[in-house]
Amino acid sequence: MTICPTPPGYGACPGERTIDPRSSRRATGSSTQLADALETELIETAQADAARARDLADEAAATPAELRAALRFVAHSAEDAALVAVLRGERLGLDGPSLD
Repeated sequence: MTICPTPPGYGACPGERTIDPRSSRRATGSSTQLADALETELIETAQADAARARDLADEAAATPAELRAALRFVAHSAEDAALVAVLRGERLGLDGPSLD
């Protein structure tokens, strides 16, 4: 059993997903609104994870385990932010990285 000590407002534990953001690849209408909302949530979580990691890095009493956990959250959030960029590029018809 993995314990995730994530404080409220700092995102889900790494690897947790309730909705696959790739499902929005060919979204239209209300699906586009859902994709936009999901992308906004992923970006806000990434911002919160980065802020938490910065705060933890500035704390002299932070343990190596806490710093490793923060790094995992930031890495996961960076992957999510990159996915958002790819999905938005696809929806806008721009050339660039893809999920394929």
